[in-house]
Amino acid sequence: MYISGLERDLQVKLHGQHLAQSVVLKAIQGFIKNPESNKPLTLSFHGWSGTGKNFVARIVADNLYRDGIKSECVRLFIAPFHFPHARLVDVYK
Repeated sequence: MYISGLERDLQVKLHGQHLAQSVVLKAIQGFIKNPESNKPLTLSFHGWSGTGKNFVARIVADNLYRDGIKSECVRLFIAPFHFPHARLVDVYK
């Protein structure tokens, strides 16, 4: 099962984020173990710039999809880039 590859990649590539490793792995395992779910997997990472949010998203995508982040099933939104205007929060929702 590809979870072992994801677990290994998170352990080897992600440094100083042990809580993130555990939470991400647990969330994905729970999603995979629920075959009756009709909802997509959605993960939202929060934190300061440079903490590895996009890096973790790429690790997850690379392990779950053959085309990784370029898969048609993956959408990566970067708040300051995709939603730059605070006054338009209601529109963005």
